[in-house]
Amino acid sequence: MRATSFFAAIILFVSGVGTGWMLAQLPRTDDPEGVTASASTELDPVVVEDAADDANTVWLTVEYDGGSTLVPAARLNGTGLMIAALYSLYPANSVHYLNADGNQVFPGIAAFDHVHNLVALVDDHASGFPVSGDDGSLYIGKDIVLDLPDRAVVGQVESALLTAPNGRHYFDVTFASTGVNRGGPLLDAVSGELIGFVTTVRGSLPEWMHLAGNGYSAIDASSIRSFLRTPFNRPQSARDFSARFAQTAGGLRYS
Repeated sequence: MRATSFFAAIILFVSGVGTGWMLAQLPRTDDPEGVTASASTELDPVVVEDAADDANTVWLTVEYDGGSTLVPAARLNGTGLMIAALYSLYPANSVHYLNADGNQVFPGIAAFDHVHNLVALVDDHASGFPVSGDDGSLYIGKDIVLDLPDRAVVGQVESALLTAPNGRHYFDVTFASTGVNRGGPLLDAVSGELIGFVTTVRGSLPEWMHLAGNGYSAIDASSIRSFLRTPFNRPQSARDFSARFAQTAGGLRYS
C-alpha cells in the first residue's frame, strides 16, 4: 500500500506539472482588474478636452505694438466680470479670448485701478470664482493655489501685510515651480474660493514698481472687493483703455 501510494503521488505530481506547462503555452489575456491593467492605466496620458469658455480662468491674448502675450484672467461669480493684472494689459492694442466654439471674443474694459493693480473686463458668463468674504484671506504661512488655464501651481504666503509707496497693500508669495510670469488668481487650497490675485511679477514692470521680496506680490480678497466697489465706466476697447490710462498718474510713471 505504501509503494502504491508513493507511485500515485509521483503520477499526480507529473500530471500537475504537465498541466501547468500546457496552460502556460496558451495565449494570455489581460485581466481588466489585474495588476497589468492598473499599471497601464497609470501610464496612459490623461486627455482633458479644451473648454476654455467654461473655465473660471481663461487666457487673454493681449496684442501690443511689438507682439502678443497670454495673460490669465479670473471670472467672478455673479458679476459678469473677469479681472486681470493691470500692468499685464498695458499698453495693449487689443485683448481677446477664444470661446468654446473657437471664436474670438473681445471683452470691453470697464474699470482699472493702479493702486490695486487690477483691471475689470466685461464677461458674458454668470459663473466664476466666488470671492472670499474673509478680510484675512492671506496671511504669512497660508497655503495657496495659483489657478492658471493650463495648470495649478501651489505656493505659500511668505510675508505679513506690506504697504507700497502708492498705498497698495500686498503680500509676498512664492510658488513651487517656475514660469509664473503673468500673475493670476489665488485660490484657497481647501474651499476653492478666490482669496487673492498675483498682480506683480519681477521683471514685468518698470523699475519704480519693483517691490522688495521674492518677485511676486499679491493682493487679498478684501482688496479685490474694494476694487469691485469702485465706479465702473462704459466698457471701452483695449486701445482706448491704454490711451486713457496713459494720462493717469500710474500711466505717466509707467511710461
